[in-house]
Amino acid sequence: MRLVSEESKPSAKTLLSSRSGVVFVEYVALVTLVTLIGAISTLSLGVPLLKLYRFAQMVLSLPIP
Repeated sequence: MRLVSEESKPSAKTLLSSRSGVVFVEYVALVTLVTLIGAISTLSLGVPLLKLYRFAQMVLSLPIP
């Protein structure tokens, strides 16, 4: 069983005019953009929620006179 094909390798001109990788690049750019937006929104919502949690924890741990 041969793993290398018998066909000749494509030339540089053929590779430059090929459009087969354009969809993959667009997909990677879209996934990166969605991931960055998700990370920024998680950070922007997470910090106030953490502060609220710490405040509630402090209020609940105060000694009752």
